[in-house]
Amino acid sequence: MPKAEAAARTARRIDPRSPVQAMAESILDTEVWLSLRCADLVFGAVDGHASRWALNALAVQYARPYIDTSAEITRSPGGPLDVSGHVATVTPAGPCLLRLSGYDPAAASTELDSALTTAKRNAGYLRDDPGEPTPSVIFLNQAIAGVALGEALNLVAGWHRPRPYTLIDLSDPALTSIDAERQPDCPACGPDSARAEGDAAPPPHLTTPTPPPRPPHI
Repeated sequence: MPKAEAAARTARRIDPRSPVQAMAESILDTEVWLSLRCADLVFGAVDGHASRWALNALAVQYARPYIDTSAEITRSPGGPLDVSGHVATVTPAGPCLLRLSGYDPAAASTELDSALTTAKRNAGYLRDDPGEPTPSVIFLNQAIAGVALGEALNLVAGWHRPRPYTLIDLSDPALTSIDAERQPDCPACGPDSARAEGDAAPPPHLTTPTPPPRPPHI
Protein backbone atom coordinates (compact mmCIF):
# COMPACT_ATOMS: atom_id res chain seq x y z
CA MET A 1 0.00 0.00 0.00
CA PRO A 2 1.35 3.48 -0.83
CA LYS A 3 2.50 5.44 2.22
CA ALA A 4 0.04 8.24 1.44
CA GLU A 5 -2.94 5.89 1.50
CA ALA A 6 -1.75 4.15 4.67
CA ALA A 7 -1.26 7.49 6.44
CA ALA A 8 -4.67 8.76 5.32
CA ARG A 9 -6.39 5.58 6.52
CA THR A 10 -4.71 5.86 9.92
CA ALA A 11 -5.60 9.55 10.30
CA ARG A 12 -9.26 8.86 9.48
CA ARG A 13 -9.37 6.05 12.04
CA ILE A 14 -8.03 8.35 14.73
CA ASP A 15 -10.52 11.11 13.91
CA PRO A 16 -13.07 10.48 11.14
CA ARG A 17 -13.94 14.19 11.17
CA SER A 18 -10.44 15.26 10.17
CA PRO A 19 -10.18 16.49 6.58
CA VAL A 20 -7.58 14.28 4.91
CA GLN A 21 -6.34 14.56 1.35
CA ALA A 22 -4.15 11.74 0.09
CA MET A 23 -2.18 11.99 -3.15
CA ALA A 24 -0.21 8.91 -4.14
CA GLU A 25 1.92 10.96 -6.49
CA SER A 26 5.57 11.90 -6.86
CA ILE A 27 6.93 15.00 -5.14
CA LEU A 28 8.98 15.43 -8.33
CA ASP A 29 5.76 16.39 -10.12
CA THR A 30 5.61 20.20 -10.17
CA GLU A 31 1.86 20.33 -9.47
CA VAL A 32 2.25 18.01 -6.47
CA TRP A 33 5.20 20.08 -5.22
CA LEU A 34 3.17 23.28 -5.48
CA SER A 35 0.22 21.70 -3.65
CA LEU A 36 2.35 21.42 -0.49
CA ARG A 37 2.88 25.19 -0.24
CA CYS A 38 -0.02 25.45 2.23
CA ALA A 39 1.51 22.96 4.68
CA ASP A 40 2.50 24.32 8.11
CA LEU A 41 4.88 21.40 8.67
CA VAL A 42 6.41 18.96 6.19
CA PHE A 43 7.53 15.42 7.04
CA GLY A 44 9.86 13.58 4.71
CA ALA A 45 9.57 9.78 4.67
CA VAL A 46 11.08 9.30 1.22
CA ASP A 47 13.85 7.06 -0.06
CA GLY A 48 15.62 9.01 -2.79
CA HIS A 49 18.05 11.92 -2.89
CA ALA A 50 16.01 13.73 -5.56
CA SER A 51 12.88 13.60 -3.41
CA ARG A 52 14.78 15.01 -0.44
CA TRP A 53 16.22 17.76 -2.64
CA ALA A 54 12.69 18.69 -3.77
CA LEU A 55 11.32 18.77 -0.22
CA ASN A 56 14.31 20.81 0.96
CA ALA A 57 13.72 23.29 -1.87
CA LEU A 58 10.09 23.62 -0.79
CA ALA A 59 11.06 24.22 2.85
CA VAL A 60 13.65 26.84 1.89
CA GLN A 61 11.50 28.70 -0.64
CA TYR A 62 8.36 28.83 1.51
CA ALA A 63 10.04 29.01 4.96
CA ARG A 64 8.37 25.82 6.16
CA PRO A 65 9.66 23.56 8.94
CA TYR A 66 10.71 20.26 7.41
CA ILE A 67 11.52 17.06 9.31
CA ASP A 68 13.44 14.48 7.30
CA THR A 69 13.74 10.85 8.35
CA SER A 70 15.99 8.08 7.14
CA ALA A 71 16.61 4.44 8.03
CA GLU A 72 19.46 2.22 6.93
CA ILE A 73 20.52 -1.35 7.55
CA THR A 74 23.97 -2.25 6.23
CA ARG A 75 26.76 -4.71 6.88
CA SER A 76 30.34 -4.22 5.82
CA PRO A 77 32.32 -7.33 4.82
CA GLY A 78 33.20 -9.13 8.02
CA GLY A 79 31.75 -6.33 10.12
CA PRO A 80 28.72 -6.05 12.42
CA LEU A 81 25.21 -5.23 11.27
CA ASP A 82 24.58 -1.47 11.27
CA VAL A 83 20.99 -0.60 12.17
CA SER A 84 20.60 3.15 12.26
CA GLY A 85 18.80 6.23 11.02
CA HIS A 86 18.54 9.97 11.38
CA VAL A 87 16.07 12.75 12.00
CA ALA A 88 17.00 16.12 10.49
CA THR A 89 15.00 19.22 11.39
CA VAL A 90 15.06 22.12 8.95
CA THR A 91 13.69 25.39 10.33
CA PRO A 92 13.24 28.71 8.49
CA ALA A 93 16.10 30.30 10.45
CA GLY A 94 18.37 27.26 10.51
CA PRO A 95 20.51 25.27 8.11
CA CYS A 96 18.84 23.44 5.25
CA LEU A 97 18.96 19.70 4.60
CA LEU A 98 21.98 20.03 2.31
CA ARG A 99 24.02 21.51 5.16
CA LEU A 100 22.82 18.66 7.38
CA SER A 101 24.16 16.10 4.89
CA GLY A 102 20.62 14.91 4.26
CA TYR A 103 21.10 14.31 0.56
CA ASP A 104 23.77 14.10 -2.13
CA PRO A 105 23.32 16.66 -4.96
CA ALA A 106 25.16 14.42 -7.43
CA ALA A 107 22.93 11.46 -6.58
CA ALA A 108 19.85 13.70 -6.85
CA SER A 109 20.89 14.83 -10.34
CA THR A 110 21.39 11.22 -11.38
CA GLU A 111 17.95 10.24 -10.09
CA LEU A 112 16.35 13.12 -12.00
CA ASP A 113 17.86 11.80 -15.23
CA SER A 114 16.13 8.44 -15.70
CA ALA A 115 18.15 7.53 -18.79
CA LEU A 116 21.44 8.14 -16.97
CA THR A 117 20.22 6.17 -13.95
CA THR A 118 19.32 3.18 -16.12
CA ALA A 119 22.64 3.32 -17.95
CA LYS A 120 24.65 3.46 -14.73
CA ARG A 121 22.64 0.65 -13.18
CA ASN A 122 23.14 -1.55 -16.24
CA ALA A 123 26.87 -0.82 -16.13
CA GLY A 124 27.04 -1.84 -12.48
CA TYR A 125 27.79 1.61 -11.08
CA LEU A 126 24.69 1.68 -8.87
CA ARG A 127 24.16 -0.71 -5.98
CA ASP A 128 20.41 -0.34 -5.79
CA ASP A 129 18.11 -2.61 -7.73
CA PRO A 130 14.42 -1.62 -8.02
CA GLY A 131 13.46 -5.29 -8.22
CA GLU A 132 15.30 -6.25 -5.04
CA PRO A 133 13.11 -6.33 -1.91
CA THR A 134 14.21 -4.11 0.95
CA PRO A 135 13.50 -4.92 4.59
CA SER A 136 10.96 -2.93 6.56
CA VAL A 137 12.13 -3.35 10.13
CA ILE A 138 9.29 -2.11 12.29
CA PHE A 139 11.31 -1.51 15.47
CA LEU A 140 13.79 0.72 13.60
CA ASN A 141 11.04 2.63 11.80
CA GLN A 142 9.14 3.14 15.05
CA ALA A 143 12.22 4.44 16.86
CA ILE A 144 12.94 6.96 14.11
CA ALA A 145 9.29 8.00 13.84
CA GLY A 146 9.14 8.50 17.61
CA VAL A 147 12.12 10.88 17.56
CA ALA A 148 10.65 12.72 14.55
CA LEU A 149 7.30 13.12 16.32
CA GLY A 150 9.08 14.53 19.36
CA GLU A 151 10.80 17.12 17.17
CA ALA A 152 7.46 18.01 15.55
CA LEU A 153 5.79 18.51 18.94
CA ASN A 154 8.75 20.64 19.96
CA LEU A 155 8.22 22.90 16.93
CA VAL A 156 4.63 23.41 18.12
CA ALA A 157 5.19 23.68 21.89
CA GLY A 158 8.81 24.82 22.09
CA TRP A 159 9.92 22.64 24.99
CA HIS A 160 13.58 22.48 23.94
CA ARG A 161 15.93 24.05 21.42
CA PRO A 162 15.38 22.48 17.99
CA ARG A 163 17.89 19.74 17.27
CA PRO A 164 19.15 20.10 13.69
CA TYR A 165 20.34 16.50 13.40
CA THR A 166 19.84 13.40 15.53
CA LEU A 167 21.56 10.09 14.82
CA ILE A 168 19.70 6.97 15.99
CA ASP A 169 21.90 3.91 16.49
CA LEU A 170 20.08 0.72 17.45
CA SER A 171 23.09 -1.56 17.09
CA ASP A 172 24.66 0.01 20.17
CA PRO A 173 21.57 1.91 21.34
CA ALA A 174 22.26 5.63 21.45
CA LEU A 175 20.88 8.98 20.36
CA THR A 176 23.48 11.49 19.24
CA SER A 177 22.49 15.11 18.72
CA ILE A 178 24.65 17.04 16.24
CA ASP A 179 24.49 20.80 16.01
CA ALA A 180 24.82 22.77 12.79
CA GLU A 181 24.73 26.33 11.58
CA ARG A 182 23.71 28.06 8.38
CA GLN A 183 26.46 28.63 5.83
CA PRO A 184 26.30 31.83 3.78
CA ASP A 185 27.69 30.10 0.69
CA CYS A 186 25.19 27.21 0.67
CA PRO A 187 23.81 26.78 -2.89
CA ALA A 188 20.49 25.48 -1.55
CA CYS A 189 19.70 28.14 1.06
CA GLY A 190 22.33 30.87 0.62
CA PRO A 191 21.91 34.38 -0.82
CA ASP A 192 21.64 33.09 -4.40
CA SER A 193 18.78 30.71 -3.52
CA ALA A 194 15.02 31.29 -3.46
CA ARG A 195 15.03 31.37 0.35
CA ALA A 196 11.72 32.74 1.73
CA GLU A 197 10.70 34.09 -1.69
CA GLY A 198 7.53 31.98 -1.81
CA ASP A 199 5.45 32.46 -4.94
CA ALA A 200 7.74 35.29 -6.07
CA ALA A 201 10.18 32.59 -7.25
CA PRO A 202 9.31 29.86 -9.76
CA PRO A 203 9.33 26.18 -8.76
CA PRO A 204 12.69 24.46 -9.17
CA HIS A 205 13.37 22.27 -12.18
CA LEU A 206 12.12 18.98 -10.80
CA THR A 207 12.99 17.01 -13.91
CA THR A 208 15.97 17.00 -16.22
CA PRO A 209 15.19 19.27 -19.20
CA THR A 210 14.85 17.49 -22.53
CA PRO A 211 17.82 18.46 -24.72
CA PRO A 212 16.95 20.34 -27.91
CA PRO A 213 16.93 18.30 -31.14
CA ARG A 214 20.17 18.19 -33.06
CA PRO A 215 20.34 20.45 -36.11
CA PRO A 216 20.07 18.65 -39.43
CA HIS A 217 23.36 17.51 -40.90
CA ILE A 218 24.58 19.74 -43.67
